Amino acid sequence: MIFLSRRKISSYLTECFLFMAPIYVCTLVLPKVGVLFELILFFLFAIFSSRRDIKITRYQKYIILLFFLPTLVSFLWSIIALGPINDALYYDLFESDMASRMMHLIVLFALFYWTSTTISTTQPDKTDKYLKAYYWGVFLILGVFGVWQMVSSVTGIWCPEVATRGDAYFARDAGFRRLTSLADEPSFLVPFLIEGILLSLYLKNYIISTILLLLLLFSFSLGGYAELAMLFAAGLYFSDNKTRTRGIACVVFFVCLLFIIYPELFDIISFFLSERKELQSGFKAADTGRTLTYTYPLISFINSDVGTMLFGHGPASFKYLMTTVGLGNMFTSSNNMYIDVLYEGGIVSIVCIMALLIYSWKKITRLVTNYNRKDSIIVKLFFLHILLSSCYRGDYSSPRFISMFLILICFYKSLKFKNLHYSTVKA
Repeated sequence: MIFLSRRKISSYLTECFLFMAPIYVCTLVLPKVGVLFELILFFLFAIFSSRRDIKITRYQKYIILLFFLPTLVSFLWSIIALGPINDALYYDLFESDMASRMMHLIVLFALFYWTSTTISTTQPDKTDKYLKAYYWGVFLILGVFGVWQMVSSVTGIWCPEVATRGDAYFARDAGFRRLTSLADEPSFLVPFLIEGILLSLYLKNYIISTILLLLLLFSFSLGGYAELAMLFAAGLYFSDNKTRTRGIACVVFFVCLLFIIYPELFDIISFFLSERKELQSGFKAADTGRTLTYTYPLISFINSDVGTMLFGHGPASFKYLMTTVGLGNMFTSSNNMYIDVLYEGGIVSIVCIMALLIYSWKKITRLVTNYNRKDSIIVKLFFLHILLSSCYRGDYSSPRFISMFLILICFYKSLKFKNLHYSTVKA
């Protein structure tokens, strides 16, 4: 009875972890709330998690070996490199940001172990509750206030001002604010919106997916628009010919209708694109800070010694690089996971994480059958979303990225159960 009670509590805590994932990108509006909640969950799991005959699955082992372990190796290498580097700035980084990152990763590792173990031991037909927890968290934490902002921008009704970066970058020059909801900026908001759209579609909640799609359109996020277009194209590719034809016809009709209703739409799109500094400068590194965050890490990596090329400069060392080139605290990430991992963790880390992603793809696609074709398309799109969103989000050491692995475990168990159900019904 005690064991069952612990298991139920662990299940509720896992749902809470997934539900609260969006709160970690609301640091300007709700500072320290995410950190506090993370610590509370850590202590609650430590007290109530089940300790009886728990076996680590193969997928959990791969995530630990290919995701968490390379970061530890990179950290140990950074300790060795303290002597040869002999830089006061790097010492300060090691004592503050790098130490904080490692403590955070230890907490994340423990939370991943507890939550993934809970999901792995949950009955396959019950795992959808974890997917619901995630997309309801997206809707209630980010979506509700986002709808208020969206309605306010259209109708002019009052909406409280929040201290986010909705007017940052090209929006500042264009003289308008992009929709951010409670997230720090649109690029932090958009990945959650797309995840909420795909999960709600998987669980047939079309009202939530439609609302989140509207919020995505009002975010004016170029990365979000590009990813949405690529996911739609991939969805058509994975579909049968009949669905593909219908999808293309619907898009053509919708685009033509938009231009008929709003003939000035083309001018608006051209204006937004022309305000992007990256496009204005032809992506010249000297002209935009964002382009600098891509080029400097790559240049530094190429000019590194063999050991640093293999194991990186250490966790959270991106801030050190930006300080050395005079950008200070303007950027703590390139907003590109692949570049961040390559610079901070080296070749070993980037190879390991790519191997983990490839294994995850093969694990999921093995379950694709004619019985679950529609569901499997959404699962494939979700996996592609992880790859694509990592091009404009560098949050690989965050609860959101850990949640992606948990959701993949849920998808695997859900598809496996549906395959068994369909085959049983057919028999």
